[in-house]
Amino acid sequence: MEQHELWEKEQSELQKHLQNMKYICLDQVEWIAGMDCAYWNADGKNLGVCGYQIFKKETGEVIEQGTVSSEISQQYIPGFLYYREHMLMEMAFNKMQHRPDILCIDGNGILHPRFMGEAVQFGIQNQIATIGISKNLYKFKGLQKSGHLFYYRNMLVGKEILLSSQSQKYAYISAGFKTRLEDAERLVLYMQQFSPPSKYAYLTKGSDHIVREYVRKLPGAIPS
Repeated sequence: MEQHELWEKEQSELQKHLQNMKYICLDQVEWIAGMDCAYWNADGKNLGVCGYQIFKKETGEVIEQGTVSSEISQQYIPGFLYYREHMLMEMAFNKMQHRPDILCIDGNGILHPRFMGEAVQFGIQNQIATIGISKNLYKFKGLQKSGHLFYYRNMLVGKEILLSSQSQKYAYISAGFKTRLEDAERLVLYMQQFSPPSKYAYLTKGSDHIVREYVRKLPGAIPS
């Protein structure tokens, strides 16, 4: 059996964890983490870097941030992003000094052909509520759009939203583990009040920035 077939089987088996979930209550959320990964070639090595920030929900203040890095051999395969990034994400998650109540990942949640985007899969494996925030729409067979909503197999799986009145580029929000889409959207838009007008989510754009700052200091690094 090919590697991607084994992954597909594992993702299908993990769907049982999406049944009878106990959803997180946003009123009980105090700390929110955002996470983003990027990949570079440096000195002939494939380097993965994961950045994270942890915010205080009440004020939007960043109370912790950091980066981790490692050599990465797994290439990106659509539908299996988790398997490329999970090691970096685990390293970042384990480095956090403040345990977040919810984690926002630059990627997809249930907006996925097996309802198992990396936000869902990471949430299940680490038993933490998650939200998927993607800059680009992941298109796959059977995905249907109605207005600003996306459906798959008659299930609402995501929504496109503008993150500021000046933006003309959509962000794509999907519920992850232990979250509802309406709560995911509400939290993402609530946190935008702490950001200058931007087409990017406040919860993940800072992580993207510190990753780029980290890589900028590496001699000869180029995006991969």
